[in-house]
Amino acid sequence: RFSLGKRAAISHGKLLEDLGNLGDTAAARRILEGTYEFPEDADPATVLLLKELARMALEMEEENDDGWLTVPEFQDYWKKAKERTSSSYSGRHFGHYKAASKDDFLSALHTGNINLATHRSRPLDRWRKGVT
Repeated sequence: RFSLGKRAAISHGKLLEDLGNLGDTAAARRILEGTYEFPEDADPATVLLLKELARMALEMEEENDDGWLTVPEFQDYWKKAKERTSSSYSGRHFGHYKAASKDDFLSALHTGNINLATHRSRPLDRWRKGVT
């Protein structure tokens, strides 16, 4: 049930070799820049998906988004999230974030944490583990 991703076309061959498991390689950057040369044997649907990802990244860049998460964005997301949707490997219950979204100070604390991690390219250890 939790291993379907291992069967995906992107999880094999040259794409996996180029992108790695975390997608933090030079090839991943080239995909986002639209300069990556896809292998001839790459799955066509995967290529379309990655090209669309590059188009969206370019569009976001053109919108002049500085990439910083704001407190209102954090609050809007978590207020709308359905608590049954997810769980956390870190031990933090999904409801923890929903509750934090109702408080400006706690929202600012979480937003600061996220921004520090993303803008320093240093994901938090708990982000490196998924629920499987």
